[in-house]
Amino acid sequence: MVSMSKNKKEQDIDECADPINCVNGFCVNTPGRYECNCPPDFQLNPTGVGCVDIDECQELPGLCQGGNCINTFGSFQCECPHGYYLSEETHMRKSFCYRSYNGTSCDNELPFNVTKRMCCCTYNVGKAWNKPCEPCPTPGTGILTRILEYCKIFDLTFSFLDVNECLESPGICSNGHCINTDGSFRCECPLGYNLDYTGVHCVDTDECSIGNPCGNGTCSNVIGSFECNCLDGFEPGPMMNCEGRL
Repeated sequence: MVSMSKNKKEQDIDECADPINCVNGFCVNTPGRYECNCPPDFQLNPTGVGCVDIDECQELPGLCQGGNCINTFGSFQCECPHGYYLSEETHMRKSFCYRSYNGTSCDNELPFNVTKRMCCCTYNVGKAWNKPCEPCPTPGTGILTRILEYCKIFDLTFSFLDVNECLESPGICSNGHCINTDGSFRCECPLGYNLDYTGVHCVDTDECSIGNPCGNGTCSNVIGSFECNCLDGFEPGPMMNCEGRL
């Protein structure tokens, strides 16, 4: 009598060989399972076994400024009304922008979404764009066509011209004022605020944690300022600290 071993190793099934799995996507077979990776402008369907087209016209209202947005398979088109024509700046979609790219993955994501033109064509802003991330085109790499397509701020000598980030992305300086500079921008904060680590968010300054601004009183931080509750015999002076009554 021949007996079968119960410890016989099961053979892995290649789910990617079945065409119904990961439709419109890239199927990656792994032991005991598989993964479905979607190309740009596609996302996983509710069951997670295939990729469906993203309707950019629904996801990004106002994508075709002044025109009609028509969703297509894997992309979209802008249709202009009579008397109008399509602007050269056809890539108005905003997405993730990354300051770091190591050739395979992206890191150091900006806290706001921008167009590919702004991410890739502005001094020291982005190294890669979108999700999954796409490396920004750079001069001298043999992809001049893509550079000119997205970076119309390049001239024929590959020198940078200025992009006004303050106009391209209103509100880029949260709680602050955007100032365009040559090849970049900076954010200035109002009194009582300071820039956080991102360089684009103005956050409240806790004056009470900096020295003793009230002197002979108790300091209470408020948004954009502070208040002093003076001790008996003292009153607020011209510099907001507590001074002795005359």
